[in-house]
Amino acid sequence: MIVGSGSSSTNRQVGHTPITAQVTPSGNVNVYGGQPIMAGTHNQVFTVKMFREGDPAGDKALSARELLGIDWKELVAKDTPVTCVTEP
Repeated sequence: MIVGSGSSSTNRQVGHTPITAQVTPSGNVNVYGGQPIMAGTHNQVFTVKMFREGDPAGDKALSARELLGIDWKELVAKDTPVTCVTEP
């Protein structure tokens, strides 16, 4: 069961796009660029409570093995994140 979660985001300006100017035949100056370039991260954490099989406190818990499928060991062993989607 998911019993807690949290997230945070960090964004900061790391630069700006190049500024260019164009002079028209009539002498007007059009300036382009200078927009901020932003970078950051999004972090997420979950607190998971696990139950032993048959524990009555876990009667509403989801089975990770059932959600992940028969190849759950291979999925868990990979370096990529594992996500589970369930229908209500």
